[in-house]
Amino acid sequence: MNNDKKFHWFPFYYQAWMTDMNVQMLSHSEKGLYIDMLCSCFNEDGLPTDHKMLKRLFKCDDDDLQMVVTLFHERDGKLHNKKLDEIKAEQAEVSKKKSVAGKASAQARKAKRLAEATPVEQPLKSVATEAQQNPTSREEESREEERIEGEDIVGSEDPLELIWNNAPKKARERSSRKQLKTEWGKIKDKPSSDRLQDALNSWNKSQKWVDGFAEGIHRWIKNEQWFDLPEPKQEESAPNWNPVP
Repeated sequence: MNNDKKFHWFPFYYQAWMTDMNVQMLSHSEKGLYIDMLCSCFNEDGLPTDHKMLKRLFKCDDDDLQMVVTLFHERDGKLHNKKLDEIKAEQAEVSKKKSVAGKASAQARKAKRLAEATPVEQPLKSVATEAQQNPTSREEESREEERIEGEDIVGSEDPLELIWNNAPKKARERSSRKQLKTEWGKIKDKPSSDRLQDALNSWNKSQKWVDGFAEGIHRWIKNEQWFDLPEPKQEESAPNWNPVP
């Protein structure tokens, strides 16, 4: 499975881990090796098949490696894990749907603003309209519409303020405005405010952020995670963790 998109996390179900027979057959050192290999496999989209290279990469002995490597399968010249393949495919599908929805939402917002900003030709009247008599009333009305539209997330013309104001408390505590500005300056293809709003809405509903595990918000910018939209937190029973193909 070759996905151009690199994801930065995968779910870990501790109950499934503690009850899975294949995992319970591992020693403590083998379990540690297994976790390291899963993480590296997910990050690098596969592991080398050469055992000497694996021993050097993971600083392990032959006995541990011989046991743990049975939990992986070979495909396209690399070792893969069946469960990780399924997770990555699910994440890619969700990310694609979120991206399409985000672009559609951004286009709709843009079209709405253009429609509101474009004057409509009307027959000349001898009496001025209410908007002409009171030009500030339309501006106030427009600001009120933007406020109502932005109830889900605080709007801001400044993208840095938008990100900072809508980041969870933990993410702000683990960051600073200076770090935020520094990382933002490194982004070449900066997203629109609409894209940021949609992304922050999604992340604020994600299990990671809802459970208080948000990293510093400057790292969110560094990793350009408006492209990596997570699934919302769901209350459901954990699926069986069965890494053996």
